[in-house]
Amino acid sequence: MRKFFERHTPPGWPVNKELLSGGVVLVVALLFACTMFGTRYSDSLRNIYYYNAATQTRTLIEGSTMTPFAREVSGIFTMFWMYVFVELAEIWNMYRSFSVGSKSIYVMRRLPDRGELARRCLPMPLIMLAAGLAVCMLFLLAFWLIYKANVPEAALPPDTPVRFFDLFVYNIFA
Repeated sequence: MRKFFERHTPPGWPVNKELLSGGVVLVVALLFACTMFGTRYSDSLRNIYYYNAATQTRTLIEGSTMTPFAREVSGIFTMFWMYVFVELAEIWNMYRSFSVGSKSIYVMRRLPDRGELARRCLPMPLIMLAAGLAVCMLFLLAFWLIYKANVPEAALPPDTPVRFFDLFVYNIFA
C-alpha cells in the first residue's frame, strides 16, 4: 500500500507523516464518538433500572423504556468533520506543493497526460476519507450491537429497527 501511495503523491511527499496525521485525527474523532455514546448510553440504561444498594441488585422499572437508539447516537460523529477537513486540506497542500521550489504547476499542466496532476493529489486523501467513513460505520454497528445486547426486550422503544446508513447520514449531517 505504501508503494501505491508513493506513486500517487507528489514527488518527495512524506507519506508516513500523512498516514500518521490522518490516523491521529481519526482516532481523536472516534474517541469522542465512544465517549459521547458511552456517557449517553450509560445514563439512559441507569434510568430504566432501580438499584438497591443494600442487596447490590438492580430491577427493571415497570413500564420504563430506553431512549431510542437514534437519539443515543445523534451527533456523536460530529468530530468526523474535523477528519474530513484535514483530508481536504491535504488535497490542497498536495496541489500547492507543485508550486514550491523546482516543481512547477505549469509543467504538470502541460504534460500529455492531463490527469497526472489529479492522480498525484487526489487518491491518498480520498482513500483515507473512504477508510474513515468505513471505520465510522463499523463503530456505529458496534454501538448498535452494544445497545441491543444490554437493553432488555421489555424496555426497547417501539422504533428500535433502524437502517444503519440512514442513521449514519443523519449523524454526520445533524
